[in-house]
Amino acid sequence: MNFVQALCDVSWEEIQSSGLSQQPRLFSLQKLVEISYYNMNRIRLEWSNLWDILGEHFNQVLQVAVIHNDEITEMTVRSAVTTTLMSGSSRWIPSDNLLCGS
Repeated sequence: MNFVQALCDVSWEEIQSSGLSQQPRLFSLQKLVEISYYNMNRIRLEWSNLWDILGEHFNQVLQVAVIHNDEITEMTVRSAVTTTLMSGSSRWIPSDNLLCGS
């Protein structure tokens, strides 16, 4: 859990430091997507703890991405949808964030 939280922090710093760049730094965000994918088969208790951290980060990134950068939006939404569909979890990015960026 600590590693995932630390990687979320680094990912957020990368995104913020990229500003409005056409090529934002997404390395850590991509690794978080991979962590999501490879940990979906964990027992529900472990996965829900991971998803609490990851889901919050994806929501945070998505709110910025909707306003500033389509590439980040695409990566975040793709990760959330894939993760949700494969895990069978109904806990993912709220649809109001996807539609209006609020």
